[in-house]
Amino acid sequence: MSKKEKKKKPPKVKDGTMLVFSEPLSEEVLRKMRDHFANLP
Repeated sequence: MSKKEKKKKPPKVKDGTMLVFSEPLSEEVLRKMRDHFANLP
């Protein structure tokens, strides 16, 4: 997949930041974000 193709599609749940835009904020989303940033070096 090229970068242009990825931009056409809505963000998938991979980055903690993209998660916010693809889904409404909920406790589960916030938990996933916390885990994502906690695992960053």
